[in-house]
Parts: sequence; structure tokens; C-alpha cells
Amino acid sequence: MNQKLTIRKLREGEELAVSRVCKRCIKEINSKDMTKKQVRYLSDYFSAKNIRESLGETRVYVALLGEKIVASGSLCEGRIKAVFVNPSYHKKGVGAKLVRYLEGILKKMGHNSTFVRSSKHAVEFYKKLGFREAEKINSPDVGEIVVMKKKLK
Repeated sequence: MNQKLTIRKLREGEELAVSRVCKRCIKEINSKDMTKKQVRYLSDYFSAKNIRESLGETRVYVALLGEKIVASGSLCEGRIKAVFVNPSYHKKGVGAKLVRYLEGILKKMGHNSTFVRSSKHAVEFYKKLGFREAEKINSPDVGEIVVMKKKLK
């Protein structure tokens, strides 16, 4: 990663690029713990159309290397709604920087804690960032979800 990572709010017209990052991550990473039906459901949920339609209630941010969107993260009602990193950029610090950025926004909004509904695959990632497991939920739509909580300092 020779280029500088930039994080900013999603701009109009970037929904398809974000959707592609989400879907690639779902298919290459999350699918290992999901049925084909669950993969299809989650991929449809993160379509460009659904991302665009959610912008009234959800704040979506993108992480870019140069002009390329390599990750996205979203906030909704005081929580981290979703974080997806292009699998080619896993374990390079992109996701950690994005989560810390989202936490900073939540702190500025007056929140002193947050949570994220994590896939089984991302639990260790969130633990390294100071989150703790709070609850496990088995969702027919997306499989096992682990609710991860963190106090914001």
C-alpha cells in the first residue's frame, strides 16, 4: 500500500463501487459460514439501489487508495452498521483505520459506546480493536451474527 488511505463520506454515484466491495467480501469471505440462500440475501441487501435508498437513515463512508474505493463502513442510530473491506486489502490496516474513523464520528455525535453485528469471520478483527462479544444471534437470513460492543474513550 504505497498510496495514502483517504476516508470520506460516500458521494452520489459511488453506490455501485461500494456494492461491489460488499458483494466481493460476502462471496469470498463471509460465504464460508453461510448457505447459498444467505449469501444471495446479503448480496441483494447490499445492492447499489439499497445502499442509495438507505442514505436517509444511514451514513456511509468510503476508504480510498488513490481514486479506488477499497472499503466501506456505515453508521446508523449510534452503531456501526457494516464494514466491508475488499479482500485484496485484508490485513493491511484498512479496516482498522476505517473502524477508528467511524468511532471518532460516533464520539463527536456524543455516543460513549457502540456495537456492531459481526460475521463469525470478523470477530477476532473487532476484538483486536477493543470490542467484546456481547451476544450471538442465529439469523435465518444471514446465519450466525455476533454482537460486538465497545466503550468509546
